[in-house]
Amino acid sequence: MKQVATNQKLSLTYNRKDNDTILNQSVFINSLLSTPVSTGIADITEQSGIHYRHKEDNSFIDFSEQWFVPHELSTQGPKIAVADVNGDGIEDFFVCGAKGQGGTLFLQQPNASFKSSADSAVFLQDRNCEDVDAVFFDANGDGYPDLHVASGGNEYKGDANELKDRLYMNDGKGHFTIVTNEIAPGLDHIGLVTDAVLVDIDKDGWPDLIVTGEWMPPTLFKK
Repeated sequence: MKQVATNQKLSLTYNRKDNDTILNQSVFINSLLSTPVSTGIADITEQSGIHYRHKEDNSFIDFSEQWFVPHELSTQGPKIAVADVNGDGIEDFFVCGAKGQGGTLFLQQPNASFKSSADSAVFLQDRNCEDVDAVFFDANGDGYPDLHVASGGNEYKGDANELKDRLYMNDGKGHFTIVTNEIAPGLDHIGLVTDAVLVDIDKDGWPDLIVTGEWMPPTLFKK
């Protein structure tokens, strides 16, 4: 409209059929929501063979035991550690277990699926621990990835065995044995560990272990 005179009342009619490309909003929105979009990503959960469910005990509330903790320490799993534990050239992984569950080792198969290792029974012995972190590293220099699992949570107090970290030795075929006190004395009562990393501190070619946690200083274990 151009050069419209003032002091008059105008009645305008808008024809949506001639001007609006979307006549029914609800139909248009539903078509957008139901139209499949090709992302190139496929759900292969069933084919993967990873039949695992983390079973956290949500009935326990950390704040009821310690009012001033910044966050709950008993619900931080499950962390995952990755390494080729049996020397077949493909990566396997260990998933930390919640209190009452125990960790599980999954071995990758040539077809890229995974199978729970029979050695998971070793980790089941420590199912009363709350696994809060894990890392693979060569603890004894034999070239095989060993496993360090950090325990935490608030369900136990003081020097309870369930709060002690564990070290499992690998025989190179993916079979693990717990040897915490023999290989890393002091690791089983270090404190409330929440993370660990391997780094060659003194440049001697051997990986050293640094652990950190709540209410404790960073601690170095030299190899």
